[in-house]
Amino acid sequence: DVGTTVPTRDDRFEAVAVVGQNVVHVIGRSDLASITKIATGPEGSDTHRLAGVVVDGLGLKAAMVPVAEGTPEAILTAVNSGQADGAFVVAPLGDRATSRMIDGITLKLLALDAWKEGANLVRFPFLREVRIPANTYKQQRAPIETLGVQVVLAGMAPVSGDAVGDQGPSAIATKIEPIPAATVKTIAAAIPGKPLVDPTLRQSAALAPKLPSPPASINPAADVSVLNIAIFLMFIGLIWLYARPERR
Repeated sequence: DVGTTVPTRDDRFEAVAVVGQNVVHVIGRSDLASITKIATGPEGSDTHRLAGVVVDGLGLKAAMVPVAEGTPEAILTAVNSGQADGAFVVAPLGDRATSRMIDGITLKLLALDAWKEGANLVRFPFLREVRIPANTYKQQRAPIETLGVQVVLAGMAPVSGDAVGDQGPSAIATKIEPIPAATVKTIAAAIPGKPLVDPTLRQSAALAPKLPSPPASINPAADVSVLNIAIFLMFIGLIWLYARPERR
């Protein structure tokens, strides 16, 4: 939940697979400090809440202007109409709709290289530093430092503890069940590259790495233990025979 001062993880859900990465695009006319109003997705949306986190983390004075439709086109319209002088868009790298916003001559991508200052990397560990390569967009001649977030396929997490609620033959299941482990493994195996789930997220137990089996016990059977004891006593006897004083 990024709508609070300290983001919290909702353990009711678990990540099943990584399906991509979204990149934060902050778009303006000159620099971050000059933005007084920044257009975002609709109020309460992930984009709107994430914009609040970034604005707070960078110490900007910009007020957020939620756009009902939330599409890059609608956000661009809000900027061009004067409702805002900056835009906050979260989209995959090279997204066409976002590209149309940046490819003009009046708006440009703004770098977020100040994010590493302070404790932002600790406060918001789910936001990773990302570099947009040069010429990803037409008017972007140099690399841009920004932020990225994983896009994951998620499902309900198993609930530990005693089951409560309606029971019996006539009971009807009304909750969403967790995704079976076999299905999780099938989905993960179908994704090229098999990217790892960000450690800040709760992941399915089926994705946990398999640890090597512990070595077998030294004495797996009783007869082996008896044999070891006999050999040990034999060595003691040999040592005694060797070290005993000679008989006179």
